[in-house]
Amino acid sequence: LHIAADIAKYLRRKPISKSQKILSSFDDGSMDISIMITDDMEIMPIVKYWLPHIRIVQPLSIKEKVEEDIRGYLVLS
Repeated sequence: LHIAADIAKYLRRKPISKSQKILSSFDDGSMDISIMITDDMEIMPIVKYWLPHIRIVQPLSIKEKVEEDIRGYLVLS
């Protein structure tokens, strides 16, 4: 996951998951993290909660599911 600088400080203090690892920290304050999950639903609600401040980098399957859900929300509006 790519975490925007706006919320990176919160997720450094209170990780999303016990398996959270910071992979990279950037000059602008953003960071890339990894999280080990056993099911997509472990991370999808968290990502949706923090949108637009979190971007899924990998796996693409979860990224596509979140994007599909968002498109569905916009069509229903």
